[in-house]
Amino acid sequence: ILITFTRLFAMLFKGCLVHKQTKKIFSQYKPQGNLTTIERKRIFDHVRAIFLSRIGGIVVNSADAIVISIFLGITVLGVYQNYFYILTKILN
Repeated sequence: ILITFTRLFAMLFKGCLVHKQTKKIFSQYKPQGNLTTIERKRIFDHVRAIFLSRIGGIVVNSADAIVISIFLGITVLGVYQNYFYILTKILN
């Protein structure tokens, strides 16, 4: 469970850093105009869906680690996570 919360915190922290860096790099761009209520709702729904999808992915990836550590032990979990890490880095 601690791993899950650590990953969630890291994701939120990374998002804040990206936001700050983006504001710094693209400071010449300022929002202008108004959005309709329908457009705002649509954008909010899309952002919420992306956010929940990323949180869901973190929870699913952490849940298998918890199950493996309970049934097979920490040693097997370490081997699994090493292979999983290498595989995800190769595929991404």
